[in-house]
Amino acid sequence: MSGTKFGFVMPQGWRWLDPNGCSPVEQYCFVKDIVNSAEHLGYDTAYSFDHLMGGANYKWNRKKNFFECFVLLSSLLN
Repeated sequence: MSGTKFGFVMPQGWRWLDPNGCSPVEQYCFVKDIVNSAEHLGYDTAYSFDHLMGGANYKWNRKKNFFECFVLLSSLLN
């Protein structure tokens, strides 16, 4: 065994604590920064939800962006 491994669930666009909202580009950069930071900290895996239900379930959050998991994961590979 190679020891304990750690993973995390990455944000997928919408930001709960940002009342003013932000552009999709800013949201993507936010996600990318978190994933890069986690990689530098030694996390082994990053997960994303494969259902687009997260932010859409809440009336007050329907206008915020939510990135589809396979597109998001493939965009972070470079």
